[in-house]
Amino acid sequence: MQRGYLPPRVTGYIAAGIGLLAGAQLTMQVAAGYALAVATVAGLLVAGVLLRQAWLVALGAFGVLLVTPQITTRYLPMSAAAPLAIFVVGVVLIGSAVWLARHRPGSR
Repeated sequence: MQRGYLPPRVTGYIAAGIGLLAGAQLTMQVAAGYALAVATVAGLLVAGVLLRQAWLVALGAFGVLLVTPQITTRYLPMSAAAPLAIFVVGVVLIGSAVWLARHRPGSR
């Protein structure tokens, strides 16, 4: 991502993130694809935080919105745990966003 093939660095990050999410979606027809999708989304979120790139965090959050309902539909069908799992993921994302906003360097 940092070789400079796409002149603005942010454009490269966005293109790579979209490619990662598209690849993760293509693998979700098999059980191992779900694990890969979760790892991809987590990787996007971690990379966005470490690199301080809001677009990567936004793509990771979008990936959570894509992956979580598919996983709960497959592994928790017709269960009350499915909406609860989606709610918990949302609360964790909001809590992480608040924590990151309060603990970023130079915010004090």
